[in-house]
Amino acid sequence: VRTLPPLVKAHFDNFYNMYDKDTNPGGLINMGTAESHLVNREVCDLLRKAADRMDLTGYNLHYNKFEGSDEFRSAIAAHWQAQHVHFDALYTGYIASAAQVRQVLDFFDTVKSPDTLIFVDPAMADHGRLYTGFGPDFPAAMAQVVARADVAMPNLTEACLLTGTPYREDMDEPLARMLLRRVAALGAKRVVLTGASFTPDKLGAMGYDSASDTYFTCLDRRRSGAYHGTGDLFAATVVGGMMRGLPLEDAVSLAVRFTLACIDATERDPHAGWYGVEFEKALPWLARQNNAGAE
Repeated sequence: VRTLPPLVKAHFDNFYNMYDKDTNPGGLINMGTAESHLVNREVCDLLRKAADRMDLTGYNLHYNKFEGSDEFRSAIAAHWQAQHVHFDALYTGYIASAAQVRQVLDFFDTVKSPDTLIFVDPAMADHGRLYTGFGPDFPAAMAQVVARADVAMPNLTEACLLTGTPYREDMDEPLARMLLRRVAALGAKRVVLTGASFTPDKLGAMGYDSASDTYFTCLDRRRSGAYHGTGDLFAATVVGGMMRGLPLEDAVSLAVRFTLACIDATERDPHAGWYGVEFEKALPWLARQNNAGAE
């Protein structure tokens, strides 16, 4: 019997018995697990009744395997358009295939208004490698989404892949500036390079505005270790900050500090790292920053 890695075992222990007081005493559920349960138990049941698709499962809905998924997504976009729904922003993250890239672009064309901001986190790679499941042609497909972005937020690996730049681990400021300009040359109006670090003790992000040809840097303390979900938290905080009226530089600064606050909160719990960052404990801090900015 193969022994599961600790992270994988913790995930399945939690997934199959989410409310067990022994395996999950804190009642924590990561967002991926919560989403899977919601899709499988609620959304799929509703869609089966509405579309009479008895073979529909959560896995197929997530990964575009069931026949008619293109029509389903198109129908959602067309319905919102018919209802004159206005989106202040559209925000994309992980996209599973080149076919889904085409669907995302079509969705933009259907529901975007002239003043809708598009945020793109081209989540496909890290540490010099594409995520499992992506082939060498996928960065060219993702570049089409990045080209539509008002704000693109790649990490170092993703910026290198998007622009055909040889990857190297030791980032310096000239490399960061070059990558920011090259990603902007794809069509993105503003670019934020996440995971920027120019000294051993600092980590954060560097941004570029192609219209004004200006750069900014937001760095804070570097913490040791790796924490799952920090990239998603960072990008979501940037989007939320800008939707509340913050300039991009201020939103990025807020996101850097909030991500660090989440890591600090997680480090105080010796078991939390298996389940991702305990962002809930840092939400009061984020709320205080938002309230202070509104005053």
